[in-house]
Amino acid sequence: MPYKIDIVAAMDVAPPNSADTIHLKNPPIIEAIIVIDTAPLAESVLDQFDLLKTELAEMGYSSSKPIMTHKLSWSLSVGSKDPAVESYGSRAGVRFEGNNYAAQFKRDGFLFSRLGHYEDWERFTGEARRMWDAY
Repeated sequence: MPYKIDIVAAMDVAPPNSADTIHLKNPPIIEAIIVIDTAPLAESVLDQFDLLKTELAEMGYSSSKPIMTHKLSWSLSVGSKDPAVESYGSRAGVRFEGNNYAAQFKRDGFLFSRLGHYEDWERFTGEARRMWDAY
């Protein structure tokens, strides 16, 4: 399955020169995010994500809620006073939260983030890897 990975770090200040090895007690990164975009998976994967709720709760992700997408479109014909309106919503995935982390399991990818104060890269990527394996 082809995928693309984006890593984002929200910081209070510019990062130090990468040649420098600075270890800050309180790093300036507020939140770190890893995003992996995948080819769209079958809609049936949403049911499989739901089946993971118990397993992920045992891993510390006790909160889960559906991720919804909503679409609204309208068109206006010449001579018509009222537009034709069409709207619908659909499930796109599940968001799991726990231990100050959040993971989104979606049909078209995976998103993992550290909520609150970022600690260090090793713990963050270790937990991201654990959730990626569950995905």
